[in-house]
Parts: sequence; structure tokens; C-alpha cells
Amino acid sequence: MPPTLQDALQFHQAGELARAAQLYREILTADPRHADAYHLLGVLMHQMQHCEAAVELIGHAIQINEGFAPYHNNLGNALVALGRRDEARASFQRSINLNRSADTYINLATLDLGDGRIRESKAGFKAALRLSPKRWEGFVGLGRIAKTEGENRLARRWFERALSVKSDCVSALNGLGDLCFEEERFHGAEEFYTQATECLPSDVDAHLKLGHLHMRLERYPSAAASYGKAYRLLPQNHSTAILLGIAHLMNEDLEAAKEIAARALELDERHPASHQLLGNVLVLGREYEKALDSFKRSLSLDPKQHDAMNGMGNAYDGLGDYASAAPAFASALALQPQNPSYLQNVGINLSRQGDCRALTFFDRAIALAPNNADAHIALAVCLLSFGDYKRGFAEYEWRWRSPPFSKQHRQYDEPLWDGSPLLGKTILLHAEQGLGDTLQFVRFLPQVARLGGTILLLVQPQLFRLYESLEGIHACLRQGVDPLPAFEVHCPLLSLPAVLGTQLQTIPEPIDLRAVVGVGQQRPLKTVLNVGLSWAGNP
Repeated sequence: MPPTLQDALQFHQAGELARAAQLYREILTADPRHADAYHLLGVLMHQMQHCEAAVELIGHAIQINEGFAPYHNNLGNALVALGRRDEARASFQRSINLNRSADTYINLATLDLGDGRIRESKAGFKAALRLSPKRWEGFVGLGRIAKTEGENRLARRWFERALSVKSDCVSALNGLGDLCFEEERFHGAEEFYTQATECLPSDVDAHLKLGHLHMRLERYPSAAASYGKAYRLLPQNHSTAILLGIAHLMNEDLEAAKEIAARALELDERHPASHQLLGNVLVLGREYEKALDSFKRSLSLDPKQHDAMNGMGNAYDGLGDYASAAPAFASALALQPQNPSYLQNVGINLSRQGDCRALTFFDRAIALAPNNADAHIALAVCLLSFGDYKRGFAEYEWRWRSPPFSKQHRQYDEPLWDGSPLLGKTILLHAEQGLGDTLQFVRFLPQVARLGGTILLLVQPQLFRLYESLEGIHACLRQGVDPLPAFEVHCPLLSLPAVLGTQLQTIPEPIDLRAVVGVGQQRPLKTVLNVGLSWAGNP
């Protein structure tokens, strides 16, 4: 005895799709004109992403019974999945002509919204709500339309109405998160996106949106975690793999980024973004020659890839071939003339070649992105290289807004010294960056001492013996070793030139370290010459 449609439907509804498909086919073998079996098998094929088969099967159902509205509705859904949008629209309309259903109005309105047919979409969602006043999809659709039209307040009301009907409505939560993101209310956006991922952990969009938010806030480890969840849900999705790779790249996780870049190439070797991602990973790994090959491959697939042109510039820069880097950076900028990063790279390239036109590009980059700390730092280095110490050191203070300096800047509760007379106050002068920087900038201590303060000098442990007897300081302390005495103000050593208004003509002479270590303590002369070599500084 052949199975009944109800038998197959029970397995279908329980998610046992393979068993349900087998039963639908047995029914059709027994009755080749069973329209409902063709229809439901087509719906099942759509669920399994076999959309071509779905269209064919539902088409058979319509040939047998063209007057049943749900067949046309589900045919429209399968056609949308195949990108055959005009045919889908015609199917939805035939379904509505047969039976005005809220489901079909919502499907048609969603299609129209995606195609930019705002007026038709709005009418469709409202028609659905007239037929079924508590359909959350209608409220979400109207919210999306309102957001598209710039009516954020109205959009928020529609999304909130959707949540009043369905408290775990992920589409409404994502919509409210999008509104907060657009208005730069990032804390609110994070709350809505997080709630969406908790309500439906399998919702890829919510994880992607949360990843975008983390990227915007430069929380690269968190971005990689969110994109990673989306990628695990859609491991065959090339775009998601690229996003995850970029997050790993920004987090400087070279191994993870390289693994995802290889996966992106497996998914779509002819997509320029795959080669571009690999090129950027190779630049991070200092494999510049290989990086150039990847960028050239990306450009062969799409000659207008400005990111790949910029990447080529970075690769040439890494090789020290500044002349070859110049046209690559210039080509990227020509395609994106308002891109602050590209302006900055052109400026750096010119600066490396001693070309004062670099200053114009840095100024343009900062005008477009005034809070871009990296652009200010690049400008500072350029100004210093051209001898404009006063402006250069002032710009260099922007380093505190750029990782990893920002964490160092917040380690003391006491105020930063502004250069005013100390009048007996105790000041902590502390080292930052490498050993060479400390050796160079300790020369400013005598100027600070003349302003009447008690100086505590905090240096790297390796330099402690060199400076423990330095004249003019109250105490020399070792970073990470010695407890700090009380002090009233502090200043990093590399900030002293800016605070003191140093210019090229007023740079103090270096401290004579012979007096510190004691010339009389030199070793007796030997017949063999002792030579000390240093081939690299301390990063």
C-alpha cells in the first residue's frame, strides 16, 4: 500500500527531509498526477537549496491544477532564490489574483523592496496587514521602508510594533540595531544585535551585523569571533570568508588570516577579493614578492581594484622600492580620490623620497578624517624629517589615540604635565617605546630640572645602571620592577619636546654618559681592540 500524503508530510514537518522526499516520490509513482505531492516535494527541494528542481516540480503541480494559489506563491519563492525576479513577481501576482493572502502580499512586497520599488512594496505590506493585522513581517517591512526613506523615528515605531507582536523577532532587533548603528549609538546597536544572536543563534545576518559593529569600533578579536560564527553557519559563502579573513588580518593573526585566505581561494579562485586578501596577508607576513603576485592576479581579474593597487604599493614599500610603490599608490588614489588612507600612503611614499609635497597629502587626509590618529602620526614623522620640530612634535602627540600607545597613556591617574613651572612638585618622567628612544630623549631632563621640580625617572630595567646616578634626578626607577613613589604630574619622555616647545635650533645636547659611568672606571687598555656592535634597536 503506497504511503499517504499525511505520512510524508509528518516526516517533512519533523525535518526528516530525505525520508519525506522518498515518500513523496513513492506517492507520485503510484499517482503521477498527484499535484499536492509535486508541490510539497518542490517546497522540500527549495528547503534543500535545489531550486531548479523546486521550480520544475511545482511547475508540474501547476500544470495539473493551475487554480490553487499556494502553488504560484511557492513557485515565486523558488524563482526568487534563482534570481529570476520578474518571473517570481508574476507568480506572486497570479497567486494574489486567485486568493488574496497575507503571505503572498508579504513575499511580493519583500521582492519589490529589494528591487527598489518602494511605492509598490509599501502598498503590499499594508495590504498584508489589512488581511492579518498582527503579521510581524508587515511591520518589519514598513520599518525597512521608513529607514530607506530617512524616517528613522517612524522606522523605530514599526520595528517596535513587530516586537510587540513577536518579542523574539530577529528582523526587528536587527532593524533597531541598524538604526542605532547609523546614528552612531553603538552601545544600543550592540545590545540589539547581541539580543538577535541570542534569540536565533543560526541567524547569519545578526552575526554579520555584530561583526560589522566590532570592525567599526576597531575591536578586531570580537569582529573575528562574530564573523567566525557566521562563517561556520555558511562555510560555502565566499563573502563571509573574506570578511573573516579581513578581521583576522586587522587583528594581525597571520596564521588564521592565511588559512581563511586559502579557503576563499578554494571557494572562488576567480574572485579578485580572494587574491587581494591573500596579498594583504603576505604583506603582513613580509612575503612581499609573493604578495605582488597575488595583487597582480587580482588586478588581472578586475583592473579597477583600487584596494589591490594600494596593496601593491604596500608590497613595493616593504621591499624598499619606493619608486615602484609611487605609481601603485597614485593609481589607487586616482580611483578613490577622497580615500584618507590612500592620501596618507601617497604622503608617506613622497616623504620617504624627501619630497615636501607629502605635507599636502597628509593635510588632505586629515581634512577628510580629522580623528585619524595614523594620519597625524605620519604627518608628524614627515614634519620632523623636514626639520619642523615644533609642529612635528605637537602632531606626534596623536600617538596616544592609536594602539598600542593608548593603553600606556591611561596608566596614571595623575595629570599630564603641561610645561608650566613645577614649583617644587614631583614629576614622573617615564620611558616609552624602545631603548634608543630613552637614550635620545633623556637629554631634555636638565630643562625640566630648571623648572624647579623633583624628578623621578622611570626607565627600562636594561638602562637602570646607566641612569641611576644621573645628576638632577631624585631617583631612577625600573619599569615593572620598582614601586612608584607619590608624584603630582607625569610626562612621557617622547612628549617632552612638544611640552617644552622644542625647535630645531633649541634641541639640547645629549647627556655626556661618560660622566655618568665614570671615565676613571674604564678597563685598562689592551693590545686587542674591543669593539661593540649594535645591528638593531629595541622595537
